[in-house]
Amino acid sequence: MVDRDVIQKRFDMAVKRFADYGVDVNAAIAKFETIPISLHNWVDDDVVGFEDVEGLHNENVVTGNYPGKARNGDEMRQDIEVAIRLSPTKPKLNLHAI
Repeated sequence: MVDRDVIQKRFDMAVKRFADYGVDVNAAIAKFETIPISLHNWVDDDVVGFEDVEGLHNENVVTGNYPGKARNGDEMRQDIEVAIRLSPTKPKLNLHAI
């Protein structure tokens, strides 16, 4: 399980270390939170799409063989929900129809 106290202590240590170099970590985080980060659907379906669940059929595609890869649209939507929930920024999703 995640020990939030340990995480907070390490974050506080990092804030002090960055301050030694003139970096205001909290200001940097606040600025980061205003930047939209775009999540493209091809990141989740990993280029190959869901049309052929048997595997890759294009020699130019080198991705799509990792554990936990979304196998269908429902799993892709679940992945997207988690990615958005974990991101501190305002979500922006680029979804393409085939």
